Amino acid sequence: HHTGAAIAVQMAYDHPDFVRKMILSGPPLLDEAHIQSLKAGLHPFTITEDGAHLLAVWERIRRRAPSLSLDIVHREVMLTLSAGQTAQTAYHAVFEQPFAVQLAALSMPVLVMAGENDTLRTSAASAFSFVKSGALKIIPGEGSYICDQNPQAVAEVIRAFMV
Repeated sequence: HHTGAAIAVQMAYDHPDFVRKMILSGPPLLDEAHIQSLKAGLHPFTITEDGAHLLAVWERIRRRAPSLSLDIVHREVMLTLSAGQTAQTAYHAVFEQPFAVQLAALSMPVLVMAGENDTLRTSAASAFSFVKSGALKIIPGEGSYICDQNPQAVAEVIRAFMV
């Protein structure tokens, strides 16, 4: 999902005989304006004596997806905190990846999916235009955390593609 889709494309590009089918959720096919917007939203945190950085990360994740359950928010906060500055490096690697070129070079069937309200929803159709064979599926009413919030819908889409 998102960065994971970028990693999947890189792996399939580097090792095409290893992958028979691929599923990309919220693929990050980003134009320069989108990259600049995402870069502007990257906020590395500095550990503070009073712990204010903890609340800052919590609030940032809550603003991004206000409907998330507290369990998921907590998980995302903990993942963000444990990744530290490394998370910024991962995002920059995605920004620099020749995603479209790599995706266009793949020959295996690819399912491109996204929730209708996913933050990278606009990238799905663009990414699919580079796919030689496969399917595009936009899941109505869902957002960036579709795998957590509606795993049944995700499972149905994957099941249909994998048959």
